[in-house]
Amino acid sequence: MPHISRQDCGITVFNFAALASALLRGISKNEPERYFQEGFYLTNITAIQLIFAGIVCLNTAQIQPKANKIRVFWFVAAIGLIGLGIDDQFMIHEHIDNIINEWAEITYGFSGNSITKRLDDFIVLGYGCIALYFVRHFRNELKKFLMLRRGFLLAIILFILMVIIDILSSRMDLARLILNEYYIPAFKSISLIVEETLKLVTAGVLLSMAVKARGVARGIERRRESSK
Repeated sequence: MPHISRQDCGITVFNFAALASALLRGISKNEPERYFQEGFYLTNITAIQLIFAGIVCLNTAQIQPKANKIRVFWFVAAIGLIGLGIDDQFMIHEHIDNIINEWAEITYGFSGNSITKRLDDFIVLGYGCIALYFVRHFRNELKKFLMLRRGFLLAIILFILMVIIDILSSRMDLARLILNEYYIPAFKSISLIVEETLKLVTAGVLLSMAVKARGVARGIERRRESSK
């Protein structure tokens, strides 16, 4: 049975409380999805956890000996997580989507289609592909951090589910292919709640992994120093 640390419990309880409060506040205003939308406090909490995870990864990189290749991985992870937090907080990939589509319409008179209007979803998918590339590239160096594999697998599953829901719900055209129009508003509300929940949980998992990795790095460094 996997060990559940105090930090895992703390992050889980904190995120559950944030989700419950957002849902209850929304229900009280007859808009369950209200506080799950971009720009409300759940976005802030997700962004803060991602940025904090990046800072922890930066600290992990600094712990590693300069000659160790894994140091580069943790620097890249730090930049990526901090970048994701900033992106989520300020909706950068959504703005990129809008700018490209507006440019195409002004320049070429192209008003877009189901694919081009989902550029923000493909940008997020690209983030995931970049992360997988670096994990694969440094897979030998990461063998010392095998205890992260369950968390990493969970993060991948949550990320894929989040992207699928985002693609289905972002324009509602795909949802309308399989659902009656009557159910579309409910589907939009539920998908927004589920997507933001997955995003918050993923951020919590990444933060937990970052803290555990720093603990492992410190242990390795202490053993290295004591063996001198």
